[in-house]
Amino acid sequence: MVALSSLDLATNKFTGPLPDNLPLCKQLKTVNLARNSFSGQIPESFKEFHSLSYLSLSNSSLHNLSSALQILQHCRNLTTLVLTLNFPDETLPDDPNLHFEKLKFNNLSRPIPENLSGMTRLEVRDLSHNYLSGTIPSSLQSLSFLSRFDVAYNKLYGMIPSGGQFQTFPNSSFEGNNLCGNLSVPLWRYC
Repeated sequence: MVALSSLDLATNKFTGPLPDNLPLCKQLKTVNLARNSFSGQIPESFKEFHSLSYLSLSNSSLHNLSSALQILQHCRNLTTLVLTLNFPDETLPDDPNLHFEKLKFNNLSRPIPENLSGMTRLEVRDLSHNYLSGTIPSSLQSLSFLSRFDVAYNKLYGMIPSGGQFQTFPNSSFEGNNLCGNLSVPLWRYC
């Protein structure tokens, strides 16, 4: 299977750890292992998965989000990462070197880390449908490189930052929280 470029084994009844030999398929770009019963952690060997551009491991029983993101950030061609319905009761890592796109439906908890504003490689697009609490740090206004920021359906409260790109994010990015502010579309109540 040296020339294999796509592998879709979603919605099977596979159990046990994720296969650690997948990175040996040097042409493999798309891997969908969603909706299985894999458990444990993402293997260290995935650091060498340089051909990978799409990975879906949603709805498994994976744990150790911090380790998973540390490993997967080495996949230099990875553009789509779907980890939904994993990492129960884990907290969003507070690591300034992480780069990730989407962490939706993961039951992540804790306040949004203040140091996200210093993560120059970070592309946080979707933190919706978690249990993030507290306020949206005003320091995030300095994230001028974000094309999308979504914290809908968490446990956030207080003022939505009004500077930087926050004026460009749709109201749907903030719904399902107890937020207020003066965004361009007058859906939000004033604080």
